[in-house]
Amino acid sequence: MKSKILETYKKHKFARITRAISKQDYVISSGFMVKVTDDFVVLQETEDFRLLGCVIFKTSAIREIRNNKDDKFYDKIMESEGLKKSIGPKTKVDATSWPTIFTSLKNAGNFVIVECEGSEKNHFIIGEITAVNKKSVDILYFDARGRFEKEATKIKFKKITKVTFDDQYVDTFKKYVTKK
Repeated sequence: MKSKILETYKKHKFARITRAISKQDYVISSGFMVKVTDDFVVLQETEDFRLLGCVIFKTSAIREIRNNKDDKFYDKIMESEGLKKSIGPKTKVDATSWPTIFTSLKNAGNFVIVECEGSEKNHFIIGEITAVNKKSVDILYFDARGRFEKEATKIKFKKITKVTFDDQYVDTFKKYVTKK
């Protein structure tokens, strides 16, 4: 799988990636790999010929990378529309480990979405990174009305399946959040 990941990354191919989120559950992430390390992939997601935000997930979660004729045609359209020139995160991220990822994002002032998919409770935590610890990260969550909780939520790295950043949804909310 590692060679397929590197080939897709180096050739800037659009890919449909199947990720394991539990022993029996899988999800699809589609887009362009913009960074690959031994343990993580940074993917610029796409949908309907639009560039979305970037997501980070573990390479060990990847079960399949598809780049069939349909995907190649999608890639061709993205190129023809000039969208591939804009691919890449706005924020430079050290994707060596969860602590370096969150430290990079915190230092850049990014708000994030942290997901723990496939657990008993699918956690979706959106907010500000307040602390990065050895085995966890603290996120000051805000609700759907843009109000911060009083205390940060501690999330263990081993539970995290995906982190989203440089995303219009998060970045727009960030402009309007308020303290409770």
